[in-house]
Amino acid sequence: MNYTLEQLRAIVDLAKRKRFDDLEEKWLELAEAPPGELRFYDSMARALLKNDARERLAELFSLMAGAMVKKGQAAQAVELVRTAWRYAPDLGALGEAAVEALAVLHGDRPNFKNFVRTAGLEQRADLLRALQRFEQFVYCDEGEVFEHQTFGIGIVETIEPERRRAAIRFADKAPKEFTLEGIRDYLEKIERGSFRAERLRDAEALKRQAFEAPGEFVRFVLKDYPDGLAQVDFKNLLLDGLLSRDEWDKWWAANRKAMRRDSHIDWGRGPRGLMRLRSEPKTYYEAVAEEFRESESTAARFALIAELAKHIEEEPAPKGLAHQLIEILQSEWESLAEDDLAERLERIYAARELARLFRAIELPGAFDETALLSQTDDPARLILSLSLHDLQCRAVETLTAADAGRATEVCAQMLPDAPPRFAQWLVERLIAQGKSAAAAGAYEQLLHAPRRNPEAFLWAVRQFFDGKCAALSAEVAPHEIIRVLAEFVKELRNQIEHGVANASALRGLQAKMKNLLAEDHYAILRQAIAPLPAAEVQTLCRLFESHAAFPDSYLASLRHAVQKARPDLEEATGATDRVDLDDSTLYVTVESLRRRRSELEHLRTVEIPKNSREIGEAAALGDLSENAEYEAARHRQHLLFKRAEELEDETRRARAIDPAWVRTDCIWVGTRFEARNVRTGETETYAILGAWDSRPEEKVLSYLTPSAAQFLHKRVGERVLVERPNSESAEYEILRIENALT
Repeated sequence: MNYTLEQLRAIVDLAKRKRFDDLEEKWLELAEAPPGELRFYDSMARALLKNDARERLAELFSLMAGAMVKKGQAAQAVELVRTAWRYAPDLGALGEAAVEALAVLHGDRPNFKNFVRTAGLEQRADLLRALQRFEQFVYCDEGEVFEHQTFGIGIVETIEPERRRAAIRFADKAPKEFTLEGIRDYLEKIERGSFRAERLRDAEALKRQAFEAPGEFVRFVLKDYPDGLAQVDFKNLLLDGLLSRDEWDKWWAANRKAMRRDSHIDWGRGPRGLMRLRSEPKTYYEAVAEEFRESESTAARFALIAELAKHIEEEPAPKGLAHQLIEILQSEWESLAEDDLAERLERIYAARELARLFRAIELPGAFDETALLSQTDDPARLILSLSLHDLQCRAVETLTAADAGRATEVCAQMLPDAPPRFAQWLVERLIAQGKSAAAAGAYEQLLHAPRRNPEAFLWAVRQFFDGKCAALSAEVAPHEIIRVLAEFVKELRNQIEHGVANASALRGLQAKMKNLLAEDHYAILRQAIAPLPAAEVQTLCRLFESHAAFPDSYLASLRHAVQKARPDLEEATGATDRVDLDDSTLYVTVESLRRRRSELEHLRTVEIPKNSREIGEAAALGDLSENAEYEAARHRQHLLFKRAEELEDETRRARAIDPAWVRTDCIWVGTRFEARNVRTGETETYAILGAWDSRPEEKVLSYLTPSAAQFLHKRVGERVLVERPNSESAEYEILRIENALT
C-alpha cells in the first residue's frame, strides 16, 4: 500500500516514543511496499539512535534493504544504508545488506570483489567513507569513458584501487595515468549506454546496430546531441573508427530514404542542416513533405507522388499539403537560372502530376510547358536533357500538340542521341505516324556512329538483326554493321591501353560490345556472313585478328562459329589467307607473346617508376649542369621509354599462332619438318615459329628470317636450294611436315 506523509510521520513517532513492538509490526508492513521517501528513513535513523537503539536500527534497515533488493530497488537500498551510516558510520551490521545491494548493481564488474575489499566495506569502521570509496572505484572502473579538455575522449584501461589511480587511453596515444580524485574533479564522465561511450566500449556492437536497425541507431546517436548534429558531422562521426568510407557509402545509400521517413527525426536542410530528435513523432504526410523538399532527383519526387496517390486512398491528405508541395516547386523554379530549361520543365511536369492528384489545385501561371517548349531554339537538346523517360515522352506529346510538323523533325533529330528506351519509343512513334523515312535516316546514323551514342548503338544493332526495325528499310548491309562494331571495339581497346581517365567505363562498354557479338554463338556474325562471298567473309573475319581487344580464347570461339555457319570455307577459322602473311602483323607463339607483355608490364610498373624516383633524387642534389647522376638517370629514362614504345607497338601488332589453323600440307608458320641434305644424305629437322622464337642452335627459325623464308610453301617431295649466310648453298628434299604446336 502507499503511505501518506502523515502515516510515515506516525511510524517515526513510534520510534521516538520507544514503542518498538508496534514499530516492528508496522515495519514488516512497510517492507511489503518499501516507501521511496528518503526523508522518512533519515528521520527514523535519527529517532532510533537518539533512543540508543543501534542494534534495532541495524536490524530494521537490514530488513528493509533486503526487501528493496528483492523488489528490484537495489539503488534505493544503497541509499537506505547510506542514510544510516551518515549517523552511525561504524554500524557494521549493515555491511552485508550494503554489499548485497551493490552486488546487484555492480556484481558483473570483474573488479567488484576487489573494490569491496579495498574500499573497506567488510570492516566495521568508517563505513560511509568506505561506501564513497567503493563508488569512486566504480565511477573510474575499467571501461568507463571520460572526456578531457585537451586529450579528448578516452576509456579507462586499468584501475589500481589501492593506489587510487587509473590509466586512460585517448585515441591512439599511450595511456595516461590520473588520480581517481583528478578524474572526478577535472574530467567529464560520459555515461555508459550513450553513443559517445559505446563507440569506445564496443564499436562492433554499434556497427551491427547501424546495419540491422539503422533508424534506431541514428536516434541513439542523436540522444548525445540534444542541440542537433549537422549531417556532415554525423557522417564524420561514423567515419571516425566506426565505418570505412566504402561501408558508409553503402549504408547511407541503402538506408537514407527509410531513415528520412523516421518519424522521430528532423533532418534539416542540406549537409549542414541539423539532425534532431523530435519531442513528438512526425505524421506520414509531414515526413513526405520534408522528403519532397529534400529530394535530390526528379525520379525520387515522382516516386513520392506515386506513393502519395496510394496512401491517400487509405488516409486523406491534410488540407494545405498540395499547396505546400507546389510552393516548394515554385520556390525552386524562381531560384533557377532562366536558361536552365530542363530543370524548369521537370518542375512543371511534377506540378502537373500533383494537380492530377489534387484536382482542385491551381498552378502558377508561369508553369506553362507548351510555351517553354515552343520558345526554345533547340527543343531536341532540351527534351534529351530531361532525366526521366516518361518526361521525355510527355515533352514530345506537348510539342506535337503545339506543332506536329516541328515535332516530327525534332524526333528524327533526337534519335541518334537518345537513350535506348527513348530511341525505341521515337522509332515506334514515327512509324505509327507514317514518318518511316525520317526515322530510317536517323536510325542509319545510329548504326554508323557507335561512339556518338554507344548504348543506343547496341540497341539499334539488336533491333536490326532481330528484324524489329524492318519497317524502316534501313539501307545498311549486315556485314557493314559487324565491321563498324569490330572497329569500335578496337578503338575502345586502344583508348584503354593509353590510360584515359574513364578507362573503367570504357572497359565495361567494350565488354558489352563483345558480348553483343558473341551472344547466341555469334548469331549476328553468322547472320551477316551467310550471304557473303568467301573472300568477303575472310576480309570481315580479318578485322578481329591481330588485336589485343580480341584474345585467343575469344577468337577461337569466333572461328568455330564462322566454320559452322560457312563449312564451305576451307580457311574460315583464320582471318588471313595463310598464303600471304600480313606484313603489318607479327605472328608469334603464345609463350613469346606472354614474355613480351610481361616485360612491358615490368617496365611500366617497376622500371619506369623507379627511374622517375631516381631522377627526382638526382635533381635534388643541386646544379643539374654538372650532375652526373641526373644525366645518367635521364639517359636511362630515354632508353626505358623507347623500349616501352617498341614493346607496345610489337604487342599491339602481335597475333598468337593458333594451333588449329596451322596447315601441314606445306611448310608454314607453326610447322616442323624433316629435310634431307641431297649432297650429304643427312636428315635435318627444323621448326618455323613466330617472330620472337628464333633459336638457330636448336634449329628453331623465325618465319621472318631469310633461311625460313626459303622453306615456306614447300611441300613433301619438293626440293629447295637454300642459300646459307656464309654464301654457301645446299639442296634439300622435304621428307615430312607436322604441326609444331600440338
